[in-house]
Amino acid sequence: GFSRSLGDPHYYEHTGIAVVTFCPGLTDTPLKNNIASKYTFDYSKEIGEKLNNSKTQKPEICGQHLAQAVELMDNGAIYISNQGTLTKVKPSVYWEPTY
Repeated sequence: GFSRSLGDPHYYEHTGIAVVTFCPGLTDTPLKNNIASKYTFDYSKEIGEKLNNSKTQKPEICGQHLAQAVELMDNGAIYISNQGTLTKVKPSVYWEPTY
């Protein structure tokens, strides 16, 4: 919601600043190593164990996707980089103001 609000064409027209949201999926970095032992709540351990065995993407691919998203400069866009694929998200619009 917050980045979508900032990515409204109204702000882009006044500032020239494009806001793009980039959501990386599970990426093979040291942060992921033994993630099951890095939990705060007891009920989080189970998801950590699942993540230890989940498919990941290479950091280089994630970085390429980030560069693509920035170069496109598609104001208000949301991109997901997951398992080697870059996907543009089309969020649902539940309400629009009437002017």
